[in-house]
Amino acid sequence: FLTSKSYRNRDRGYKKLNKNWNSKYQEQIEQVWIKFHDNKCLDLIINYFPAEFLYNNHMDLIPYAESYQISRLFINLSKERPHAIGILKKIDPISYAYVLVKINKTISNKDAREILKEKMKDEKIGLLLWCFGKMGKWDILVDYIEKLPQRVHK
Repeated sequence: FLTSKSYRNRDRGYKKLNKNWNSKYQEQIEQVWIKFHDNKCLDLIINYFPAEFLYNNHMDLIPYAESYQISRLFINLSKERPHAIGILKKIDPISYAYVLVKINKTISNKDAREILKEKMKDEKIGLLLWCFGKMGKWDILVDYIEKLPQRVHK
């Protein structure tokens, strides 16, 4: 299935491997990824490949990843490479905040305010606000709510 020109056939292979992963398929999945860059193939890489591989190849994976995959990638990376999360802050600050919540970390109020100011009109603002709530950043949420009517009327 994995070498098929048909995405539907490759997808079948990805589903079977996702249910029954064996690391002996890692090299083949790498080759399939290089050739096709399929989303489901990336899921296998993020879910099952070693952190070392993820760290060494994250910049090649990110351009093809959905937001949720980027978050999972950095959650998995943070287990063995906690410093790697700093990379995500530059790429996607909202996903950065989400990953911090998932690994039970927080950010400074200063950083939270900067991210909120930068991402005020982002479609994922709700996720960012949720993250701040989980982090206990109540002052920032109150400030956001107090300024909300002003933004609505402008």
